[in-house]
Amino acid sequence: EIAAGRRNIVVELGTKDEVGRLAQSFNQMAAALQRKITEITALYEIGQEISAQVTLEPTLDLIVKRARALLKSDTSMLALREDGRDEYVIRARTGEGSEATVGTRIRPGEGVGGRVVASGEPMRVGDYLGEYSDSPFLQTIKQTFMKSFVAVPLKSEHAVIGVLYVMSATRYKFEDEDMQLLGALATQATISINNAKLYQQVRQHAD
Repeated sequence: EIAAGRRNIVVELGTKDEVGRLAQSFNQMAAALQRKITEITALYEIGQEISAQVTLEPTLDLIVKRARALLKSDTSMLALREDGRDEYVIRARTGEGSEATVGTRIRPGEGVGGRVVASGEPMRVGDYLGEYSDSPFLQTIKQTFMKSFVAVPLKSEHAVIGVLYVMSATRYKFEDEDMQLLGALATQATISINNAKLYQQVRQHAD
């Protein structure tokens, strides 16, 4: 029935023998499959929506809004590299406490975002205040009231052009699956950002 398209199938069997355990495992597998299909569908729809944008600022705003909704987080932010400088600036944000990050500049190696920039790898933080008590952004994070993070790089031609974050006021909110999901969104986001920048350059040249 799943192969035929009915993915909400549940085996109603409550026995505790090996057949019951098999049924429980099957239900878990079916639920995981349904979640994965829902995520893929959502990513496709978000990708279509983001790619329809042609200017940079609306593109960035849409990315953080969709990232926040996709991972059911409290806050989302996006930092982009400043032209000609080895600094990344928060360019878009949405959610609770995000106004505290206005004007924040990030250098490679500083805080979660800086480590993502330096390593080019995603990061997941369960308790920021406990794990990053020496962070230069500690006071800013306290003002946002956020505790757990996922941060992924925006990569273009092997260079990190930005960092996409989601955050939650709940400790240990995110799992590895959330990090993978945000990474998939970041791939789509990078393409849209590059397209928006190219459009901006063409407009400036035309003017």
